[in-house]
Amino acid sequence: NSASTLGVGVYNLVNGTVNVGGNVWLGGYGSGTINQTSGSFNTHSWTSIGRQTGGTGVWNISGGTLNHNSTGTRIIVGENGTGTLDVSGSAQVTTTGGLRIGNSSTANGTVNLDGGTITAPLVETAGGSTTLNFNGGVLKAGANAQLNFMTNITAVYLKNSSVIDTVTNIIAINSAIYDGGAGGTLTKNGSGTLLLDGANYYPGRT
Repeated sequence: NSASTLGVGVYNLVNGTVNVGGNVWLGGYGSGTINQTSGSFNTHSWTSIGRQTGGTGVWNISGGTLNHNSTGTRIIVGENGTGTLDVSGSAQVTTTGGLRIGNSSTANGTVNLDGGTITAPLVETAGGSTTLNFNGGVLKAGANAQLNFMTNITAVYLKNSSVIDTVTNIIAINSAIYDGGAGGTLTKNGSGTLLLDGANYYPGRT
């Protein structure tokens, strides 16, 4: 989007490959949406969904891959505006730098993991209202995964049965995990160790 709050953009990725060397802004000042059902979207720098205050960005990915290849930057969901990342189906979202939900006091970031896999070395926040909904799918510790793998997310809800894959890492979650209302279970995969250091309010099994 340009520097106009009236700007509206929609991009549908149904096949092929998109390579972006610079920053990606989805919902810079106005409203931006990516609907990805297949194909590959490759980014190599900051990737922001809901970039500016008042901006709204939504990335719906139900198939294909979103690859963020930049260890010094992040995928940010809700940087200064409102951002939503919806992952479902067979989608694969991979970041070598990390997933940041919320980046400032004006941010509102939501990640819905309804299926597919998110692979990241950490899941963090730098401010704002932040939500992670486990509604199926897999959250996987990526290469160089941090011990403090998930920290200070405002609201983490376990809605339906979901998986956290440690691979061979020792990872800790210090965010509280709340009941999402469907009695979902949390399954740990991988040979590593998962430390649930926050309060856990969900009734399903772990």
